[in-house]
Amino acid sequence: MTTTTPDPSTAGNDWSRPPFEPGNTAAVTHGAHSSGIVDPLAAEYVQAAVDAAPYLALDRFAFALTAWARAEARCELLSRYLDRHGVQNNRGTPRMSILATLATSERAAARGRDALGLTPDSAARIAATIRDGGAALLSPTERRELLT
Repeated sequence: MTTTTPDPSTAGNDWSRPPFEPGNTAAVTHGAHSSGIVDPLAAEYVQAAVDAAPYLALDRFAFALTAWARAEARCELLSRYLDRHGVQNNRGTPRMSILATLATSERAAARGRDALGLTPDSAARIAATIRDGGAALLSPTERRELLT
């Protein structure tokens, strides 16, 4: 016969559940604050951006590219949540925390798109800078990476 030690956190409850396993997502609502959810989606954004603009694969863009991709991923997750659950909660009040986080993430994503040349205007500015500065803008390592 196996005996178990009672869990003090369930004392007085008529029900019990097994402990949560590491990595569970029981408490996740939209996932925008979970690196385990944001990072894989952000990696997809990074790959799409590098496919569209190969210069973004250069090391000098790594931090900005990652920050932008994480902001885009948070926007997507928050937007999906609001699409499924609505802008108002079940009491009819706006989901202000989620809306504020979405607005902040949208601003960060827009700044990132502009800085990385992912909008028509910023792509034109980067092209002009490269045209005017030429290969002198790149380190020898970066020139090799772009040409291979």
